[in-house]
Amino acid sequence: MDSMDADAIFANTFHAFHNTLTNDQKELFVPYTNAQSMIESVESQMKRHPVHDTRLTACVARLNAFAQGVAPFCEIINIIVSSHPEYAGLLWGAIRLVFLLGSNYITFLEKMGDMFTQLRNAIHAYEEYAAKLRTHCQGGSVSPRLMKALSYLYLDIIEFCGDTCRLLSSKKGFQVTLLWKFCWKPFDLRFGGLLVRVRKHMQFFELEMSLSHMTLSLDHYAKYEQDLQNIAERLTECDIERRERAENSEMGSVGSPVGEVVVLLQDLYDQALQRRTPGTGTWLFENLIYHEWFNVSNTTQNCRNIIMFHGKPGYGKTHLCASLIERLRRMSQPLPEGKRPNVFFYFFDKLQPTTCRTQVAFQSILSQILDFCEKDKNSIDLASLALYKHHGGSFVSQEEVMFATEMLLQKIDGCYLVFDGVDECINSCDFFQSLNNIASTAGNSKIALFSRPDIRVPKSIVARVSRIFLRSSQNTGDIQSYALQRILELTDEQVLPTNRDTTEVAFEIATRADGMFLWAYLLIEYLQCEGLSAQERIEALEEMVVLEGLEKLYAIILEKMSRNPPKARANVRRAFQWTAGILRPLTIQELSIAATSFPRKSTPGPDEIPNLEQTLGSFSGSLLESNPDGTVRFVHSSVKEYLQSAGTMLNMTKAAQEFGIVQASTLLYLARACIAYMETQIPTGPLSGSSQVTPSKHLIAGKYPFLDYCLKHWQNHVCIFMDLARSRTSCFGQVHRDGTLSDLLVELTSFIHNRKRVTTWVECSWLFEVPPNVAKVASATDALQSTGGSVTDRSTLLEDLAANLRLLARDLGDLSSAWGQTLSITPNEIWEPSLSAFTPSKFLVGTQDCKVTRLTVSHGPGLFSTLVQTRSSEDGLEIGVVKLLMPR
Repeated sequence: MDSMDADAIFANTFHAFHNTLTNDQKELFVPYTNAQSMIESVESQMKRHPVHDTRLTACVARLNAFAQGVAPFCEIINIIVSSHPEYAGLLWGAIRLVFLLGSNYITFLEKMGDMFTQLRNAIHAYEEYAAKLRTHCQGGSVSPRLMKALSYLYLDIIEFCGDTCRLLSSKKGFQVTLLWKFCWKPFDLRFGGLLVRVRKHMQFFELEMSLSHMTLSLDHYAKYEQDLQNIAERLTECDIERRERAENSEMGSVGSPVGEVVVLLQDLYDQALQRRTPGTGTWLFENLIYHEWFNVSNTTQNCRNIIMFHGKPGYGKTHLCASLIERLRRMSQPLPEGKRPNVFFYFFDKLQPTTCRTQVAFQSILSQILDFCEKDKNSIDLASLALYKHHGGSFVSQEEVMFATEMLLQKIDGCYLVFDGVDECINSCDFFQSLNNIASTAGNSKIALFSRPDIRVPKSIVARVSRIFLRSSQNTGDIQSYALQRILELTDEQVLPTNRDTTEVAFEIATRADGMFLWAYLLIEYLQCEGLSAQERIEALEEMVVLEGLEKLYAIILEKMSRNPPKARANVRRAFQWTAGILRPLTIQELSIAATSFPRKSTPGPDEIPNLEQTLGSFSGSLLESNPDGTVRFVHSSVKEYLQSAGTMLNMTKAAQEFGIVQASTLLYLARACIAYMETQIPTGPLSGSSQVTPSKHLIAGKYPFLDYCLKHWQNHVCIFMDLARSRTSCFGQVHRDGTLSDLLVELTSFIHNRKRVTTWVECSWLFEVPPNVAKVASATDALQSTGGSVTDRSTLLEDLAANLRLLARDLGDLSSAWGQTLSITPNEIWEPSLSAFTPSKFLVGTQDCKVTRLTVSHGPGLFSTLVQTRSSEDGLEIGVVKLLMPR
């Protein structure tokens, strides 16, 4: 391009842009002689637009501002290349075309508005240059270099418009032929490069204008030309590396917020397939409604491209969902080596609250789509544009996620979206609205949903939905196959007597299950409990009618566990409480420690339930299970629901009430247990044994596996209970199974008044990258005091605790400001004299080895200090510091 003259660049740019347009786009394209006529045309088009009136008006206003800023530039083009007025007309027509093509994507237009604004800011006002050129052109010809600089700017803007039109084109395999082209890079990186080029070319143009008056600028211009050449050479050399880094960055920016969720989804899918008995679930695909959905034509506007499978709790919907995913993957067209099937899925699970939000679900879907399209440059371009943020920041809004998802799905032929547990989504209205948008804009997509029957489907989407209500009789054969396989295993292991007809037993289990796979699973797990005698197993098989229904089976399992020793029962109950109330899933090792942690524990030293990984099923009556990632959860959400109802309903069995989960009591226990673990299991003093040796986080975490959870969440648990107590004044004086509010206040008071304990906690917090701060607890305590502290028998204690927490929060804030950088690297410094001398606190360990005497008052607002000199005494016991206070 450097070898071309300006006329050639203008001409080639003009023709190249027209060649990039599709036939439909050529029909929409209209050249304009000036900005005003173009804006009037756009406003006329937008007045007839059916939606987004307010937001579109704002976009038109931003376009108008851009046009006014660029108008002098077009005037200069008309002056320099007056024989070709179509060049300026092309620019106005291209800008209008971008706006019209994007008018159905309001988020797209708003992002384009951001980019146009940045372009305008990069191109300075041209009024004075236009005036100079009018005078300059009267006296002779324009410098070829000046024309070339102008042509560069012209090419930048036209290339940007053409690149954007290409993104919105449905033409497959389309290749851009504009001149300024290196190897492919994602759209947002290309736009960033465009801004760099525009600024460089703007400088080039300004230099050429200056050269008309100051010949001394020639040396500077030569250097600038050399800079341009160097930039081009560096871009060419580094292009492959930059492209790989850009692709990885884009994939990470979308998936990072949900990266662990995406991995867990695949693990859950694999686990569901492994647990499925071979040959089961095929009856689902013989349903006529399913066939109609699978074969539906997506050409009609309101085609039924959404199917919903409704089944009661415990039916086995997740396993059926996994079977559907597997079938759709198998039935996809033969794919090239390394290409993935175009099936994207998500599992909602209220036992893991982070998975229950609509935005997380579609972020996960978007991550899978980007993974699927990793070699499709156009798709990466669309995603980078949709997620583009010129102001920086990593937060991605739900609107941006949906915009990117809808745009990408339009580019994929015949894809499937499968969602399980839709009834467990906490904002189902947003979810269905998002689905409706996808079904409307990406008509080539088909969507399958699994949920309980009581979910409400919005009227706006009903016309697109086909529904299948899963009956109890439909999966009886599958349950019988599963039961027969497990009964044969138990018979071979001599857990069950060999004189029983295994086929008859399996048939009886399938019949009594009433369509609930979970019931059959739990019954068989119950049969192999180590505590059952041979006669009790036989009685369970002969009297299955007594066990019909999940609630009855849960009651029998809890009744069996109630025969365990009191301490064993207490461990199980605490394990249920932790699993129900945790703020993040606990690993099996963490749970084995947490279940044995409780306030005022008499047993000193560390404790845990041995071999819990191998005995989790027998320990919990098979009501708990491990996830593929090693964390623990209830075997089904209905278990948690039953235990919560057992904790509040008086008509439950005594065993159910013993193991039941009472909200207030559970929240109180979790808060007190976290404090108790830090107070009783972590020795006070430097973690490494010496204040001069930095501890190893890996070694400390291995020695105290539950410390990480307690450090990160103990304040949250305290605040959650205090908020509950504040909203329910009856909680103030109420005696819970796990103590009272007063007990928590006493333990908090004892904790913060133990200097060594607090200092140890501070060191642990910095070591585990959780800077210590009690501001949240202080705020919750203040709120509790203002609401109803007077009704407690410890009102004075509450008042003192609130005051001391405020002071501790202030001291920890001062400590972080003054020494945070040091403590984040060497947390053991908290025990050294210098810290306690310069930032003393009545809550932290002090020192007698160092004393700081201030010769001036502390600097107040409007002043800052600079260090002038330090001097230590000969014996090293004293140090002097001189600082100069200056106004800001």
